Amino acid sequence: MKCSGSRLHQKALILLLEFSKLWSDPSKFWPFLDFGFSKFRREKRDIAQRSRQNFVCFSCIEGHQLFYKNSLESKSELKNALTECNQIIIPILHFNHFTSAFIKVVEKQFIYIDPFGENGKIVITFFLTFRDILEDSTIWLSKTVDHYIQVDFFNCGVHICQFVEALFQSADLIEVESPSECTKIMKLLDVEIAADP
Repeated sequence: MKCSGSRLHQKALILLLEFSKLWSDPSKFWPFLDFGFSKFRREKRDIAQRSRQNFVCFSCIEGHQLFYKNSLESKSELKNALTECNQIIIPILHFNHFTSAFIKVVEKQFIYIDPFGENGKIVITFFLTFRDILEDSTIWLSKTVDHYIQVDFFNCGVHICQFVEALFQSADLIEVESPSECTKIMKLLDVEIAADP
């Protein structure tokens, strides 16, 4: 896995947004998830020939496999990303709810975000899973960040996109736009990216 630039980051966030819109209808969601995952995989392979950038975004399936299924393939990809990237985004989809791990390699920080608020037990479990992958003996910090708390039951994917964007910009995660405004912006971005081959 190679690190990528902002263009793939935008595409990954758009895919995450699309997943979040479809989660409530399994007949639509899972086929789209499979399509999105294979498309994202192809784009990640295409990056392998480009120069190293500063971050990588895993798919939400890889996040689920890493933290809930203990997948050796996902662990191996994360181990590689830790040596090649400065920041790693791992969206996680579990029981129709999006959360995310945001890893700052240089700062040695593992940040976990749940739009409903963090559960200490899950944060520790995910951090220990992550810590088992590390081969060095340096000290890493597991942390949570203050953020806007989701008030509905269907915008978790949009909020994760907003939080990840805010983390990249070192912005306040409490003051995020309304999900509907964020969705409009992402749709415009999707059209812009689709028009630019």
